[in-house]
Amino acid sequence: MHFINYKGKACSFDWSRDCPNDWCNVGALVNFTKQVFDRSLSFERRQQALFFVIHLTGDLHQPLHVSRDEDEGGNLIKVSYDFSEAGDNTRKDNLHSVWDVDLVTQGIADLEQTPSKVVQLILGGGPQPYHNWPVLAQSLLKQMTEGNWSQDVAQWRHTVAVDGNQSGAAAVREQAAPGSREAELRAGVSVVAEETAELSCSYGYAQPDGQATQSGAFLDRRYYLWARPVVEVQLAKAGARLAQILSDAFKASSAEEVLVI
Repeated sequence: MHFINYKGKACSFDWSRDCPNDWCNVGALVNFTKQVFDRSLSFERRQQALFFVIHLTGDLHQPLHVSRDEDEGGNLIKVSYDFSEAGDNTRKDNLHSVWDVDLVTQGIADLEQTPSKVVQLILGGGPQPYHNWPVLAQSLLKQMTEGNWSQDVAQWRHTVAVDGNQSGAAAVREQAAPGSREAELRAGVSVVAEETAELSCSYGYAQPDGQATQSGAFLDRRYYLWARPVVEVQLAKAGARLAQILSDAFKASSAEEVLVI
C-alpha cells in the first residue's frame, strides 16, 4: 500500500494497469481518507487512518515509490554514496533508501551547517543519521510562504482539490460514481502519481549526466546537489496536498453531518 509499481520502463501511471482493485498507494490513500472523519468508526480506527493518510501522501511524492516492479522501486539497486563536502564519509545503501532517507538527512545536515550527527540506536546495532526534521520543515515552509514557491502552492493544492472542476477525471477508470467527491480525489491523486512516475525516470533512476543508476554506482556530492531541489519541492508539494486532502475530507464530513441533522 506504500508504493506503486509500473511494468518495465513505463515511467507513467495507469490506475487499471498499476492499481487493480485499489491495491496500491493511491487506492489505499482514497480508502483511508474516507475513514478519517467517518464518525461511525471508532476513534482508534480513524486515528490509524489519519496516520496512513499522512504517510501515504508523503510516499506518493517520493520518485522511487512510483517506480519499476523489476527492481522493487530501487531496493535491488545497491549503491555507495558520499554526499559530504569533505568526501570522506562513504556509505552503502540501496537506491530506494538513498531517496527515502540519505538525501534528506544530508539536506538537514547542510541546513544545520554542522557535520551530520549520529545516534546509537538501542535496537539496530549501528549509527544512524540524526533526523532533525524541524530544521528542514521550517526551511520548506519559508519557501512556501515567502519564497520561490509562494506562487505555486495554490496550484499544487488544486491538483487534488475536490471542487467540481477536477481536470483529468475522465481519464481515470473510476470505482466511484463519475462526478462524485471520490471520483475527483481519484483523478487528483492519479495526476500526482503520473508526476512522480515521470520523476522516477528523470531523477530516481538517473544520474546528472543522463546515465542510468545501476548496482555498484557511486553517488557523490554532485549527485546530491542535483537531486536535492527535487527532494525539497516534492516534500513541499506533499505537505500542501496533504492539507488540501484533509481539508476537503473534513468539509465533506461536516456537510454530511448538517444534512443528517
